[in-house]
Parts: sequence; C-alpha cells; structure tokens
Amino acid sequence: MPPRIYLDHNATTPIHPQVEKNLRKYWVQYGNPSSMHSEGRAARTAIDEARERIAALLKIPRHTIVFTGSGSEANNQIINSVTTRHLIQKQPAHIITSCIEHACIRNALKQAAQLGVTVTELPVNQDGIVSPEEVRTAIRIDTQLITIMHANNEIGSIQPIQEIAEIATTHKIPMHTDAVQSLGKMPLNIPHLGVDFATVSAHKIGGPKGIAALIVRNEEWLSPFIFGGPQERMLRAGTEATPLIMAFADAVEIAYATLTDTQQRYIQLKTEFLNWAAAFPEIMMISTENGLPNTISLAVQGINGDTMVRNMDLNGIAISTGSACSTGAVDPSHVISALGHPEWVTTGAFRVSMGASTTSEIIQNFQDILSKIIGKNPKR
Repeated sequence: MPPRIYLDHNATTPIHPQVEKNLRKYWVQYGNPSSMHSEGRAARTAIDEARERIAALLKIPRHTIVFTGSGSEANNQIINSVTTRHLIQKQPAHIITSCIEHACIRNALKQAAQLGVTVTELPVNQDGIVSPEEVRTAIRIDTQLITIMHANNEIGSIQPIQEIAEIATTHKIPMHTDAVQSLGKMPLNIPHLGVDFATVSAHKIGGPKGIAALIVRNEEWLSPFIFGGPQERMLRAGTEATPLIMAFADAVEIAYATLTDTQQRYIQLKTEFLNWAAAFPEIMMISTENGLPNTISLAVQGINGDTMVRNMDLNGIAISTGSACSTGAVDPSHVISALGHPEWVTTGAFRVSMGASTTSEIIQNFQDILSKIIGKNPKR
C-alpha cells in the first residue's frame, strides 16, 4: 500500500523530525521555572533563552511574548479583556471584526455579545479581503478593539493589516491580528504590521501542539484570562510548559531558516496546479494567486465538498472542507458563504494546504486522483 498523502497542513503540521528529536531531550527540564533551586533555575533559563530566540526571529522585544496553551486561548484572551472591562466599568464597548475570522474569534465574540458588547462584523469582497475604508467607517466612540486575521485559514486571503492598523492607531484603538496561518509560510514582520497584539502558534509550523504565543505591545490594556501565579508577567498563570516552549523556539528557527525556499516552492507548486486545473471547466478556484502560497481552495461542480474529502481519503489523500474546527458541521463554511459564490461552490468547497513534506510528485498524485473523481481527463 502506498504511503498516505497529507495535504491538510493549515489544520496542523506533522512535527518536524529535528523538533521531535529535541523535544524528547527537553523533557528532562522537569523543574518548575518559578522555583529557586537549581532545577527551577535551569528551567527558567531554558524558557528565557527560547523566548529570546523567538523574539530575535520575529524582530520583537522578548518581553512582548506571552506563551499560551493555544492560538485559541490567545485570541480568547483578547476578546475577554474587552468584555471584562465592559462588565467592570459598566460602559459601552464595541469590537470590529471580519465575517471570515476563525471559529475561536467568532465564538468568543458571540459570548461577548451576550454579555453586552456590541460587535460589528465587516463583509469581504469575493477574494476574501476586508476594505480598510469600511473599517474606518465602522469605528464608533465606544470602539475598544479591532481584530482581523492576517491570513485566512480556509482560502488563504491576506488582509491589509498594516493599513487597518494605521487607522486603528489614528483613532487610538487597540488592534489585534490572528497571524497563526502566516507564520512560516510568508515573511511576517509584526512591528511592520503596526498591530498591538498578534497571535502565533507552534503546531502550524512543525512544532508541538499545546503551545502558542500572544505578542503584546501594550500590556496595560490586556487582562489575564487565567488567574493564579505570577507567570508570564501576571498575564497567563500556570506553570510554564518548558519543553514545549523550547520546541516552539526550535520550530520557529527551522521555519525561518528555510522560509525563502519554502515560499518559492509553494508558489511554484500552486502555479503548476492552477495551470493544470484551468483545463477543467468543472473546477472553480476560490483562493487567489495573491493569497497564502501554500493554500488552494476550490470546488468541483456536481461534487459536494464532504464527498470529495471522503473520496480523497479512500484514495489515501488527506484534505479538508473549510477549517478543521468545523469538521462534521452540516452548514457550509461561513468563510466560503461570505464570498458571494453560487451555491454549488459554497457546498462543494474544499481546501488543499501544502507543507514542508509536499513535493511536485505529491501534487501530481493529487491531480491524478482528482481527475479520476471528476471522471474526465483535462482538456489539452
């Protein structure tokens, strides 16, 4: 039986072999980083060094990194900070977001709305892009946060975050971006984006699950999401996961060391696929060439997206419909629905997301299986 093909890297990536090898060694760092004895000091030193390594690559001050258990936790902390201030101060609060955010942002905002926070959800164009001018127009006197993701996990659209952040800065409104999908797939200069907060995660770049980070430029605005000890400058209580943090730093270093070559490889493979798909009139491309280079979103007329995923799985290929967090949902993806495509595109959409292990041969195999499922050969 041939090895399975994994094309769902936006959901999660296999851990990089070197990261896995190092992680096995890192478990000896069993000391509590808050303890004063030698074992505790060794763990604290390891965390400090990992934080320094990540900060150097992301070109941010080391003190701005707050380690969390996941990207969802980091994003929830941002929303929760607005909600907490609203409830304590008993003052109106308003948040601006987009209609294609990740489920963790959307559901956190639903909870905030139930507690009295007003939420404005901005539309996107057919390419999945938010208009900065619509952001400007949506600002109110009680707007306390703008949160718009940098790159979309389903269709790969990249938002004009720098321009939106400039608008936020002009109005003295905190700006957050979920950059989980950007890290390791494209150059990510967080200071250049101009945001106050950004979220990144290890398991999207060959690191382990269970560790992420919230980049915090202005901690005075942020409130703790988990209460307890003084860890992470009182912003995230709980004993730090020293081995996972060290592995996170390794994953970031490996991703950045190969970023230029990786990005070019993604662009080449995506271009080859787009050229191949153009021969099939049944295929509708949803993602654009200007989005994340590793992400291809498409639909095949007459084939439901869930059916496509099952057929691919039976043929040894892992792809997805929408985001992994919505697996099993009956309703079409909220992201695809927001783009204004015909119903067959909305219900037929599926995603192919490449990673470090993706080769031209793998994409060719995917194309061969896809053409068999469609039941036709491409028109040359």
